[in-house]
Parts: sequence; C-alpha cells; structure tokens
Amino acid sequence: MSPELVYPEFGGQRFLPGRGVSPEMASRLAEVEVRLREIHAADDTIEPFEKWCGFHEPHRGYRRGGGHHGTGRAIDFNYDTNPYIVTRTGQTLGGEAAAHDQPEMRQRAIEVCDRAVRLAFTSSDRADLSIRVNDSIETTYNRFATVSNCLVDYFAYIFSDHLTTIRRPPIPRVHTLFDGDPAFQQIRANEISVDKDHAVFQFETLFSDPHWQEAHPGWMSAEEQYWQMLRDYEMVRIPMLRGDPRRPITETRNPARGFLDLRGEVVCELVRTGRMRWGASDFGARASGDIMHFDLG
Repeated sequence: MSPELVYPEFGGQRFLPGRGVSPEMASRLAEVEVRLREIHAADDTIEPFEKWCGFHEPHRGYRRGGGHHGTGRAIDFNYDTNPYIVTRTGQTLGGEAAAHDQPEMRQRAIEVCDRAVRLAFTSSDRADLSIRVNDSIETTYNRFATVSNCLVDYFAYIFSDHLTTIRRPPIPRVHTLFDGDPAFQQIRANEISVDKDHAVFQFETLFSDPHWQEAHPGWMSAEEQYWQMLRDYEMVRIPMLRGDPRRPITETRNPARGFLDLRGEVVCELVRTGRMRWGASDFGARASGDIMHFDLG
C-alpha cells in the first residue's frame, strides 16, 4: 500500500504527479519556506522569491521501493543537474551504494576533481569532498560548492554547459587512450564550445603567466592538458549517470555544469530548520554524495 502523500508547493515549484511527500515532510518544508522567505526579504535583491530559490524543475518525493522515498520521507531537488558524485573522507571513497564494487572508477573520478581544483588554485591542493562531521552545514556546503565551481571553470575551456544530459555512454576505458586517439571523436560537436586550437592557445596563455607557473611547478604542457581534459570529462561523467550503476550507462548529467546548483541558503535551512539529512554529506563516509537528496533520517 502506498503511503499517504501530499503535494505542497515549495520554493515556487510543485511535485511531479505521484511523487508527493508525507504530511510530516510537508510540514517540515513549510517551516523551511517560512525561514527562506525571511532570508529573501532581508536580502538586497529584486529577484522574486521563486526565482531566488533556484528550483528549475518539479520536485520528486515518493517512489516505489524501500528507503525514505518509499515512505514519502525523502525529496530530490533539481534532479537533472544534481547527481550522485564520488566523495572522499580520509582514505574512504564514497558514493552510490550500487557502485561500491567500482573503486578504480571512483578513484579516477576524484582525481578529476583534484585536477580541476589544482588548475584553479595550486598544484598541491585537493578537492575537499569529505562528509560533514564537526563542520557546520554552511562550511560543508561551501566545500562542495567550491569543487563544483572548479569543475565548471575547468571544463569551460572546452565544453558547453548548454546540455543538462549527455545522451551517450562514456567512452570505454578512456583513461587508457593516447593523445589524439580516434575514440575521442565519440564526443559530439554539441558538447563542445571551443575548438582544439583555441583551447590549447588558452592553456598556453594561462601556463605562461609567471605567478601561475610558481603555483603549478611541473604542470603538463598545453597540448597534454587538452587531451587530459577530454579524458577527465568522460571519467567524471560515470558516477553522474542517470539510472542504475549496475547496468550499462546510456546517459549522464553534464559535468560542464558542475554537480551542485542548489542555493546555499536552501540547503542550509533544509538541514537546520527542516532537521533533514543532506545526501551529499550525511550518509557516512561510504554512501554520501547524493547531492539532490534530503530526508527525515
């Protein structure tokens, strides 16, 4: 028997038909919305509340099966652009439970995040995608948002952020391909915004800056960076899949958009005022990384 479901509007968005939430979840969302409206009213912005909240698609609550979604006590926001990602807490790589037997895939994905962060900062930096233990939710959100923004900046050298979904499988074993391998031609023209010559020129310009060189000793050449970025795009797409990790991947989210577009105030108030868990950081070291997900725990 399906649980009792209600369909409140939250942040200017409704729920998909059949994907409502429990009355308790609806009550918590109402508390959060009151607080968000207070924050919005105090914000020096002319954006209407609904646009300020940043939801660009209907919410998803109930779905048949186990877990908190099966009781209407969980909700997913901006499903198309906030995927499950790989996290790293100490030496533990976390992520979607069905992919726990893919440690090499996870290691390659987290290394992509490291390269994006290092290109933006220094060659000794690392992507901080660790779970929330003693951090405030604001600090945790900012850590994840920093890495997501670095991915956006990283891939902007070559890739378009126009698409939300990449409708093709990732290139098999892309990490083994040599520079210029014909297999890279599987990347479609509508995924790319900058041609190779211009991208390499941009890298050469960046890499020639003395301050950048000082912060990035021993960095790869501009040509090598171009081909590495193509590999990285494909490798980090894998955990951003749409569907079941145990089945062949046919489409993924677009990593050129990063992995987190939920507004910071929304995330923080869902956790604080709504007393919810955030799937990105509150599922423990092995299972965190579910960016879109919030539940009543």
